[in-house]
Amino acid sequence: MKLCISLLYPSITTIFFIIVSTSTTHVHVSYAQEDYKVCQNNYSCGGVVNVGYPFWGGDRPEVCGHPGFNLSCQNDTSGNFSVIDIEGFRYRVVQIDTPSNKLRIARDDLWKLSCHDNDELYHDTKLNNMFDFVDNVNENLSLFYSSSCPGFDLKDAYNYKCSNTTSIYYLNESQFEETPSLNDCSDKIIKVPILNISVDKLITERSLTLPESLNAGFDVEYTEIGKWCHDSCESWGQLCVYNVTMICVDVDKPVDVDKPVDGDKPAAGGGLGQVGPNGLQPLGVGRASKLLY
Repeated sequence: MKLCISLLYPSITTIFFIIVSTSTTHVHVSYAQEDYKVCQNNYSCGGVVNVGYPFWGGDRPEVCGHPGFNLSCQNDTSGNFSVIDIEGFRYRVVQIDTPSNKLRIARDDLWKLSCHDNDELYHDTKLNNMFDFVDNVNENLSLFYSSSCPGFDLKDAYNYKCSNTTSIYYLNESQFEETPSLNDCSDKIIKVPILNISVDKLITERSLTLPESLNAGFDVEYTEIGKWCHDSCESWGQLCVYNVTMICVDVDKPVDVDKPVDGDKPAAGGGLGQVGPNGLQPLGVGRASKLLY
């Protein structure tokens, strides 16, 4: 039996059926080849230039990238800039290094550092399972208001005056660990990662202000998703696109949707398959439950 599925507009019922089914029924997949040609366009905005999968936005529609990698082009008095949402919070994209699958981002809510009337300071920095902090590049900065920790000797912390009457105090990781009195107000302290070099310039050299250090951002990586795309699709001259899972397409060759994928090599003639930890697999019922992204 053959089941025909549109990759461009799969219904919720279709997706649910693929995930829960344990049948070995062969799936015949059809899609409009022309609709993927737009994925040859790359995304550019502000300091982000010429990036492709897993990112989408601008001239790259959603099918051209992973759902968690939507870039939005914004502008303010400083010019154009890109933003990305992670775990419901917005980050400004400082730069993207696609060869190493790394992203430098800065918290948008701290971009224009200001005081709050209720004396509450934002939230901790959170990522989802598609991103990881880059090791040995970032360091956490502890931030709190002067009134948040009344038992703490403020002379032991650096401060940034955010209004005429209120200051935001900050410590690097080693200073925070050496200050046990801050444990009594830990719920009023947030941890914000910044680059190691920014910590040195902020605290040791005093050549950066607190807002400048925060705006310089911190590094995260998306290694697995980027590596799968490169190894399984791009290295064979094909495009990575996304519909339910990542698939490889060759927009310049006829589509052979019935041809199975052999090993880690995409099927010849525009073949199509899902990408998993062991490379490309045929997109079929009973195997889709193994999808990771």
